[in-house]
Amino acid sequence: MSRINYFFFLFLISISLANAFDYDYDIGFGLRRDEFHSSFAAPDEKIKGLSELSWKDLYLYEVKAALKIVPFSHYNVRLKGDYGRIFHGKHLDANKGEAFDFSAALGYQSTWFNRCLIFNPMIGWSRHELHLNDDNAYQVLSSSMPEGDVIEGRHSHYRTKWKGPWVGIDCAAMLVPCWSVKATIEYHWVQFRGIRHQNLPRDFSQDFKNTAYGKGTIFTIGTQYIWNCLVVGLEYDFAYMQASHGFDRVYTILGQSRMHLKNACWHSMSLLGTVACLF
Repeated sequence: MSRINYFFFLFLISISLANAFDYDYDIGFGLRRDEFHSSFAAPDEKIKGLSELSWKDLYLYEVKAALKIVPFSHYNVRLKGDYGRIFHGKHLDANKGEAFDFSAALGYQSTWFNRCLIFNPMIGWSRHELHLNDDNAYQVLSSSMPEGDVIEGRHSHYRTKWKGPWVGIDCAAMLVPCWSVKATIEYHWVQFRGIRHQNLPRDFSQDFKNTAYGKGTIFTIGTQYIWNCLVVGLEYDFAYMQASHGFDRVYTILGQSRMHLKNACWHSMSLLGTVACLF
């Protein structure tokens, strides 16, 4: 919970600093659905073994905040962050876990047709985390027992991070004086890092560590309506990140070894209701 408090503290500080400039902000609440997949292979091509991890249909409650500050006539700064709490998923005990996202960008805004059409090219940096937990593990002793046995009292977790620079563009159009639509598309270059803590045999002396590089896309579309002093809206977000040709470092009592991280893939969809106040 400390990360949530820290995030909202930064948001409130940003709001107070933004009072000296023109700014827009909104806060959103809604539902989100994530999936994450990764696959690993032995470094020796003669060994056909392949390890896979998959979390499907992860449903989260999500809260999101965004702030856009315009310190000068055309330049602007955009800050965005969200927090999600997993309440359902398909992977053993996948109803526990969290998601964190943060993005910062610098843009140059141009307006057309008496501010009815706005274009805002941006460059930025973002970080996306997914914290996945398992309270029960499966141990497969032979191919004749594919389902394995539950190992009682074992707790494992997997932490994934996607971070790196991106370029994108914001677009907004005022259809009528009280109603507008907006869209954003971003192209990301990302470094993927994963840490797997598997509470299994003591042969493994440290956590498994994954590293790879990849790319991704984030797309947002939404609408807003001004009602008295409130701005209410609806927003749909889609994110897709993929990394490949990396390494999975394994630490055992015999030393360090590496497996190939063949692929890591994360995608997310969310639908949020947003609200802001006009002062």
